[in-house]
Amino acid sequence: MEKSVRLTAAGVGILALIAVCFVLKTLSSIFIPLVLALFLAIFFVPLLNKMEKHRIPRIVGVLIAVLILLLLILILSLFLLNTVTKFAVEFPKYQEKIQGFYYGLDQHLRHFAEQLGDRIGYDIPDTFSLFSVVQNFQWGDLISGGLNSILNRSFSFLSAFTVLLLFLIFVMSERVMIQDRIKLAFLRKDEAGNPTPESLKKSETVGFIVDRISKDTLSYLALKTVISALTGLCVGIALSVIGMDFVPLWVAIAFSFNFIPNIGSIVAVFIISTFGFAQFSPDWGIVAYIFFINIAIEFTIGNWLEPMIQGKKFDLSPVIVFFALLFWSWMWGIVGMFLAVPLTMLIKIVLVNVPVLRPIDVVISGVSEDSEAPKRTERLKEKAAAALQAVREKIKTRKNNGKNGK
Repeated sequence: MEKSVRLTAAGVGILALIAVCFVLKTLSSIFIPLVLALFLAIFFVPLLNKMEKHRIPRIVGVLIAVLILLLLILILSLFLLNTVTKFAVEFPKYQEKIQGFYYGLDQHLRHFAEQLGDRIGYDIPDTFSLFSVVQNFQWGDLISGGLNSILNRSFSFLSAFTVLLLFLIFVMSERVMIQDRIKLAFLRKDEAGNPTPESLKKSETVGFIVDRISKDTLSYLALKTVISALTGLCVGIALSVIGMDFVPLWVAIAFSFNFIPNIGSIVAVFIISTFGFAQFSPDWGIVAYIFFINIAIEFTIGNWLEPMIQGKKFDLSPVIVFFALLFWSWMWGIVGMFLAVPLTMLIKIVLVNVPVLRPIDVVISGVSEDSEAPKRTERLKEKAAAALQAVREKIKTRKNNGKNGK
């Protein structure tokens, strides 16, 4: 009987999960601005709290936060417009260089094929060309078509951004009351009108989860922003040394793509290296420098510095991060790629604070509780505490000896 109840509960849970995924994907035009507004509201929480401490009215603080966001969007839009305009002017130079390289490579390969054909007794057709598709490809039409597509989508972006601003104003204005309402929703009263101990405990747990989500999300966003800015700065310095064109654009690409886990840095390296090749070929030394310096920066910061700073606070299994990236990109496209880790981290916070779901948290964590790393950390803490206690004892002994000497 108990087994059938568990199977029924598991089946209902799976159906509920499928229904939630269907709703999130179908109503993505509503949920994407809402989720972005929630993350932006969390990002502005320290600023709003500081203004409230200085007795600035909440509505004034919300308006200041919105104005800061609008100013940042305006600066970013002007930067992109200026960069795209310059890039469109300079692109024919890159197009001619790329086509010249492919034509030369095609001629060498054709000569090699003819020599091979002579040895095996096969005549190579005159129309033979391995890179004819690339040579005849109209890169200019592709770029102009892409720019037109961006302009056409800008109107839909403006409407989505308007919805995002409305959600953001609402969330920031009602953030304290929203948390209180969430806690009150889990309270149940007895006949005397007092909250029951069980519901009070549940309400406190929910309040703790909400507070933990807010703090951990803010920590993650702040850390990721700093790490991404450092990545972009290092890329900018490395490319400025050799005089590469459009350095601010490559800095922006390195910064933004660093928010996408696993594949973001790979895509950034590919884009920057491709245009470095287009500018500096056939100077293969500089081309190799661009490729390897970007790999070195991404590897050093992404695989060494970032894990060292964040420790195990946001620990997620790399496999889970990869599948989360696939899932959220399927759900919400490019926005889902940027939000994959924060959303998965929020799910992990809920799992770790709900006893029934805690086994799932162990599965998706990067380091299990029984692994050697936590034990090693605990041993280091114990040694540090013992060393500190020994120092205190020595200081106390010296003080006592000094008093006795007097």
